[in-house]
Amino acid sequence: MLYIVDNAVPILAAALAAVLFGAAWYGWLDRRSAPHGGAAREGRAFSSATLVLALLAEAWMAAILAGALILAPVEAGRWTVALGSAGIIWAGFVLPVVAVTHGLRRLGWRRFAIDAVHWLGAMLLMAAVLRAIGVAAPAAAATLPAPSAAPGGGVTSLAGEWRVAGVDGAPFDEPYGLALSADDKEIWWEPRCAGLVRRYTLAGERLAVSMPPAQASRAAAAPPSVPVCALAPPPALAGVRRALDAAQTARRTPENGLLLSGGGHSLLLFAQ
Repeated sequence: MLYIVDNAVPILAAALAAVLFGAAWYGWLDRRSAPHGGAAREGRAFSSATLVLALLAEAWMAAILAGALILAPVEAGRWTVALGSAGIIWAGFVLPVVAVTHGLRRLGWRRFAIDAVHWLGAMLLMAAVLRAIGVAAPAAAATLPAPSAAPGGGVTSLAGEWRVAGVDGAPFDEPYGLALSADDKEIWWEPRCAGLVRRYTLAGERLAVSMPPAQASRAAAAPPSVPVCALAPPPALAGVRRALDAAQTARRTPENGLLLSGGGHSLLLFAQ
C-alpha cells in the first residue's frame, strides 16, 4: 500500500474529478426530469456528508485503479492501458454489482443504465486524470528481482524468475502465460524434461546461448517425433525457443525489462 501514499496527489485529484462528474451527471438528470414532477427526478440535492463519503469512496477506487496502472503491461500505449484498465474493472466488477443491486431492488432498466453510465464515466475520468498527472511505483519495488546492471545497459546475470512479455517484437498475447527460470549458468522452462534448457554466458551486452551437452546428445539421438516429457509444451514455446537460441545480446529496456535479441529474433522478459 506504499504506492497510495506516494501517489496521494493524483489519487485525490482523480477522486475529486469523479465526484464532480457524478454531481454534474445527476444534477443534469434532475434538471432534465424536473418538468415531469418531483417523483421523476433522478437525483437529489447533495449534502456535505454525502459528498465527503463519495470523495472517500472514490479515492479508494482511484487508489485501486492507480495500482492497476502501475502493474499493467507496458507493451500497449499508456493511454490505451489507462482507459482499458478502467473499462475492464468497470465491466468486470462495477457493472455486475450495479446490475445485481438494481435487480434485487427492482429499480428498473432505466435506473440501471443511468447508474452504469455514471460509473463508466467516473472510472474513465479517474484513469485519465491518473495518467495525465502520472503514477509511480513505490521505492520498495526496487527490491524486486531485476537484471544486474552492467555498463552500457547490459546485464551480468539472467538469474531470477521471468515472465515472457513479447516474442519477435510482438506482445505475448496468449490465453496462458509462459515463465522462464534462470540461475547464473542456465535458463530453462519448467518442466526441464520438455527440453528447453540452455546454458549461457554474458560479457557486457554479448550473450552466448548453447544447449547442455547431455541434452544435445539426447536431441541428436532421438527422433523429433518422440515425446520427451509427459506434459505437452504450449505451442508458443517454440517461438520462445527460437528466440532464445538465436539471442546474441542482452540489454535492459526503459521499463526495466530484459530484451534478448539476435538473428532476427527477440525475447522480452519481465521479472516476476
